[in-house]
Amino acid sequence: MLGRFKNIGRALSISVLNQVISSGTNFAIIVYLVRSLDKEQFGLYSLGFALTLLVAGLTSSLISTQFVVNLPDQAIDQRRIYAAGHAVALLVLGFGAVGFGALLIWVQIPLQLGAVDLRPFLLPVTVSAGFFALREFFVRVAYSEREETIALLSSISVACAVIVSFGLLAIKQHPIFAQTAIYIYGGGQFFGALVALLLLRLPRHGVSKAGLTTAFRDSWPGGRWNILTNLIYNVRTQVHNLLVGPILGAVALAEVNAARVLVTPAIMMIPPLTQILLPRLAEKRNQGVDRLFRIALMFVGLLAAIASAYSLILLAGLSWIIPLVLGDQYAHVGPLVLAWCVVALLLASRSGLTIALQALRAFRDLMLANLISTIFAVLAAIIMIQLFFAPGAVWALAISELVLCVVLIAMIRLWRRTGPTANSA
Repeated sequence: MLGRFKNIGRALSISVLNQVISSGTNFAIIVYLVRSLDKEQFGLYSLGFALTLLVAGLTSSLISTQFVVNLPDQAIDQRRIYAAGHAVALLVLGFGAVGFGALLIWVQIPLQLGAVDLRPFLLPVTVSAGFFALREFFVRVAYSEREETIALLSSISVACAVIVSFGLLAIKQHPIFAQTAIYIYGGGQFFGALVALLLLRLPRHGVSKAGLTTAFRDSWPGGRWNILTNLIYNVRTQVHNLLVGPILGAVALAEVNAARVLVTPAIMMIPPLTQILLPRLAEKRNQGVDRLFRIALMFVGLLAAIASAYSLILLAGLSWIIPLVLGDQYAHVGPLVLAWCVVALLLASRSGLTIALQALRAFRDLMLANLISTIFAVLAAIIMIQLFFAPGAVWALAISELVLCVVLIAMIRLWRRTGPTANSA
């Protein structure tokens, strides 16, 4: 028992350090761009980055998440071969996305989101999304093999690549635009993925047509629902990017995302804890639903406590933190920061409920729950933006997260009464 706690403690400490570096890199990028770009270009970067996460999330939800929850069903001596096959599947999807983006540019199909032309973002978004998804997969493999140090080194590599790239541009006094920043972010993800791949040393004989076929075959039953869940999830969590820009303009969108920067550290504990907990919950799937959900509820309490403590400290020092981090041009975003703090608290609570159902492979249930809250988020955002302008979009997101928490709790209570059913297929 003592040895197990030591192992978990070591994994947690390394994962927290990994997330500090990863989130710190993203935080530094955004703060640098807030001060380097005008509001319109920063608003465009925010939209492009949101689209990058959307595309990457679709491929990860089909392959990476399914790999983690299906891995316990594989023989121990076959797991690394299994991982290699999934890596090839991600490469295929990544090349397909880039090719599709290039095709849309070549045929000159008009792509407008309000007043924003999306065509200049097709290649930077698809390239960055492909590398992002690939690195995330290798990180998940590292966590599944209890090799948390590899994930840490990968994040350090991303940070170094991004710092060097922006540093070279600054030395040469080269102007930075939204598309350039997205390419640099994608280049950092590529470097981090390469380092992780070299350290993992996945078997080459896993790179085969049979491994690729197995990856898609095993991923599809849960992945088809998880893709829809991820798409719906991104529409909900990016509702401010998708609606504020077209309705209020890129300047308002820049202010919304600048305020969000200050709240980002409140949720930085979610990814490392999730990456540690999800493989362990998946392995405890056969020990009973009650035990699994008790662990998940402890996770919810921990995340909510962290988010609450950070938000209180942030709000107490807001008058001097905003000028220090964002600059005087964003001095009036205090109401937006308050709204984002509420979102962070609800997001932390919802994450624990979500991974419990992921461990049970209840992907269709998750898709339906996210669909309900996303429909609510879009309708509420359209109305509240008209009434309260940019803060209305963030408050609509907060309300939709609350709705989702209520729906997930109801689903969990149903699972505890009935156990796994065909609905999880």
